[in-house]
Amino acid sequence: MVLALAAGLLRTEADLLLWTAFDFKERCIRVEQSQFYGLKSMPSEGTVYLQPEVCSFFEDCFKKRTGDFVLESKRPPKRHLVTYVYYRAPKAQNVLNRWLRENGIDRPRPTLELRKEFGSLINERYGGCEASRALRHSTVKVTESHYLHSKFKPIAGVALDSLG
Repeated sequence: MVLALAAGLLRTEADLLLWTAFDFKERCIRVEQSQFYGLKSMPSEGTVYLQPEVCSFFEDCFKKRTGDFVLESKRPPKRHLVTYVYYRAPKAQNVLNRWLRENGIDRPRPTLELRKEFGSLINERYGGCEASRALRHSTVKVTESHYLHSKFKPIAGVALDSLG
């Protein structure tokens, strides 16, 4: 859940994320193509910066790790070898999806809603261009059309009392 909400990672990106993608000194995750994961497009590659407490959370997890992947699983990584949908850590994803549905997210892909919320939070604080960059989209238009919702609605105009 933290990878989707605090870092905006897609389910497959989280499933195949290696600990080597973390730079704890710079407080970031470098999303790059690996031997196990091919990017959807070149703009999908990028750096996601983490809040200090999120980085500390992952650093603690790193110290307790038992393998190379962030999401632990006994299943081998083979998404790069098969033509069907395959996840290394389906149990963790299924538990998360069930929890999200029980807590009101009734969409077909509940973990994607966490990524959308990540994009919306970045948008509200820094604007659409930064949200697009953080989500690693090819254009701002993709971000705006699929990922952003805002509690604040821009209203054009001037204060009437300033018109004299």
